[in-house]
Amino acid sequence: GDADKDYDLSKAELSRITSGVTQIGDVTSGSITVDNVAASDSDGISGMLTLDASKDNSTVVFETLASIFNSLTAKADDGISLSVDLTTDTGDMILEGDSDNSADTAVTGDRIFLSGARTLTSAGNMTLDATSNTGIVANSTLTINAVDNLTINDNLTTTGTTTIDVDSDDSGVGNLNLATCSIC
Repeated sequence: GDADKDYDLSKAELSRITSGVTQIGDVTSGSITVDNVAASDSDGISGMLTLDASKDNSTVVFETLASIFNSLTAKADDGISLSVDLTTDTGDMILEGDSDNSADTAVTGDRIFLSGARTLTSAGNMTLDATSNTGIVANSTLTINAVDNLTINDNLTTTGTTTIDVDSDDSGVGNLNLATCSIC
């Protein structure tokens, strides 16, 4: 995308990757920032793309302009932040804000945080998971669309209207799975 950090994978470079399942980062990698990935930039990755920032205190940030992937798993040790909309156009979306399932010292860490009016859209299943601290927090309206199943594993707190559409393609297939007290 357009992010500028220690290692940059440009839109042009990303669009040249042709692969099935692909992983960027691991338990030794630092934070990952994603900005402005268009569907055409990521279409060469036909399987699940995993963005792995599970090194201690690392984050995944989606910022500036919306991003679209075929299928996406984003996992971070110390939280995922989204200030833009996020879409998977052919498969699942999995967001894991606390990959080690252990509370970090930062009060705002380990959560999935959505800033501004946000829409999460998955062409398959969607899972939102942030075990420690405050869970999943949206400071405005939140729209969640999943063609198939939606699993919310932790507390979901919003300050605006929350719209959840499971079975967003109206095929008759799709379940909403909630952890105890997920929407409090």
